[in-house]
Amino acid sequence: MKTKKTTNYNLFELAAENRFIDDAHVRKLKRSIEAENLLECTPIIVTPEYVVIDGQHRLQAAKELGVPIYYVVHDNMSFSTMTVLNTTSKNWTLLDFANAYAVKGNKSYTYVLQLCDELKMNVSTALRLLLNKRVVSDRSGSHVTPTATFKEGKLSLSLADFIRARETGSKILSLSDYVKSCRSAIFVTTMMRLFENPEFDLDRLESQLFNTQKELAPRGTIKDYLRDIEDVYNFGKTTKNRIRLYEV
Repeated sequence: MKTKKTTNYNLFELAAENRFIDDAHVRKLKRSIEAENLLECTPIIVTPEYVVIDGQHRLQAAKELGVPIYYVVHDNMSFSTMTVLNTTSKNWTLLDFANAYAVKGNKSYTYVLQLCDELKMNVSTALRLLLNKRVVSDRSGSHVTPTATFKEGKLSLSLADFIRARETGSKILSLSDYVKSCRSAIFVTTMMRLFENPEFDLDRLESQLFNTQKELAPRGTIKDYLRDIEDVYNFGKTTKNRIRLYEV
């Protein structure tokens, strides 16, 4: 495949399934290009119809700087090839994959985006709520990571999964006045674990946080969060009436 260059930026069309333009990334690329222009070393990849499959941010940066963009025409590029390319090269974030599959009409990925938007959470945290510790398997029955399944477009969710995840997430966010990191994956996982304990009462925890005017500091592990929550939850209780949450 021959590398070509042009300043006719209107020659190219962005794929609907591709990433949305990240302005911050474009600015970073522009600074890099201005320092040392290596665009010739990393040409964008386009279909015979000049639809950009890989490199839309480089294209935008070149356009804003008015420098030539280098490109390669790939005769057999498809949406499937595009996702494989970005999975192996790690160019895409989880949000990029969610957008791509949602545009293709996959309802499961629409649920992911909707949950992220409603709860203001990142994709990784939203997935924890939606999967609810579900084990993901491939056709052979072997366990695979949720992230790998997600990137391959094989995520399978129902409306019931979405409703349950939204309800659980909303309950967790009710603590946002006392837990600044309440949208973090670790805290969400901690709370999901506590909800499994029949003795745990979310209203009591919220009341205790209000009465003690305590704010839970960000923690790096579930155990640390459980220890802090247990201290607040049992504050003012006699030893006999204390509930063990740390060992849940």
